[in-house]
Amino acid sequence: MVLSSIWRKQPKTVPTDKIIPLRAWDDAPFLRYLGFDFTMQFNDVLDPSKLQAGLVRLIDTGEWRQLGARLRVNRSDHLEYHLPTCHDASRPAFRFTTAEHRMGIASHILGSQLPRPGDDSTHLYPSPAEFAPLLRHPQSPRWLSDWMYSDIPQLHIHVVLFQDATLITITHLHTLFDAMARAEFIKAWAAAVGGRDQDIPRCIPIDQDPFAAVGSEKAAAKNYVYYEHLLSWPAMILFFLRLLFEILLYWKDEQHTFRIPGRCVDRMREATLASLTDNRQVHTSPSALRE
Repeated sequence: MVLSSIWRKQPKTVPTDKIIPLRAWDDAPFLRYLGFDFTMQFNDVLDPSKLQAGLVRLIDTGEWRQLGARLRVNRSDHLEYHLPTCHDASRPAFRFTTAEHRMGIASHILGSQLPRPGDDSTHLYPSPAEFAPLLRHPQSPRWLSDWMYSDIPQLHIHVVLFQDATLITITHLHTLFDAMARAEFIKAWAAAVGGRDQDIPRCIPIDQDPFAAVGSEKAAAKNYVYYEHLLSWPAMILFFLRLLFEILLYWKDEQHTFRIPGRCVDRMREATLASLTDNRQVHTSPSALRE
């Protein structure tokens, strides 16, 4: 971050912005750099104008307007929000882009390779990165620095239309949403699109931290349930040496999504239950076995 700040400068602070430090856990070093592209597929043609209008409606509801805050880093290298007093065309609360393909999704070279609802076959899908030209807008932010050194909002929605399907990609940092918060956002957005304001969940203000006290109380290390399995310093060094060796040896590794049908998981579960039943020394109830 120090090196990048030499070449790039943050936008000047807008005097009317409300500056709020990020919550401690949101600004954790191992979380602040995580960015996500979350894509939803609908087997129908949705109206982008209604999706956009619903998002505007949501932003105007209670504390949901804080989604339009900008990210900055202060002199102490801590992230903070700069929340505009109002959102307009010059400083929108979110970015909303669309793309249209005049064909069915199965006719598109990349769209045809996406997972299909109802498909009950085992399948190895291409690397998620290969779908980027279809799912991401060319100007979608990718790294933390893309947000810090510009005045773009935290949320980028990209809608891709086919003649028989719609893809919606939500681009954001972990500082804005984790998986559970993103699910609540999608529920709130759907409620706003449907005009069901009473179903829009409450959004906790960003200057309130429900987890501020988590981890603040010190406890004896031996109280940790996995204390006996903690790595010693020599074991930790050996672990990282092995990890480095694996990275160097398999530097051309690829990421893929592998789909296993539910029937295969059911067979594995039944086989595991049968093996537990045969072993009388193991006392495990079926309810204790999870997929």
